[in-house]
Amino acid sequence: MGKWQGRQCFANSGRKLQQHGSLSHDEFYKYDDLIVLQDAGLLNLNESIMWGFEVKANGKEAIRINNKVIVFENESSVSQKVDIPVYLLTSAGKEILNIIDCSPNENYSKLLAQQMKREFKNVNISLHKISNILESTIKYNAKNELEN
Repeated sequence: MGKWQGRQCFANSGRKLQQHGSLSHDEFYKYDDLIVLQDAGLLNLNESIMWGFEVKANGKEAIRINNKVIVFENESSVSQKVDIPVYLLTSAGKEILNIIDCSPNENYSKLLAQQMKREFKNVNISLHKISNILESTIKYNAKNELEN
């Protein structure tokens, strides 16, 4: 079982949506749906930003997505920067996200982790099911769900 303390990012229920990268739009979302969200004033497609963090030398960082955690492990002696392009939800989009009941897409975390593994070659990336969360500590299963 692994353990991670620190930053918590709720990538699909938080304030950001990942842009398309090497994945086609249909693997995460249909682009037409994003246009509808923008037209409704819920999403800003015109302004993308980079959401990033540093994985310290011989260190670990992680992001939480639903009941999974994507772990970034740096085995080198040099810190590595991870930058993820995201679209921002508008204030109205954030408010609606807080009041609607939406079921998480169980495939999203695996697709996202696979994409990140392809794009960020300078760190090891693994995906794990969360077993327990206590305050700022996330415990997760040892099994890497990216390995068959």
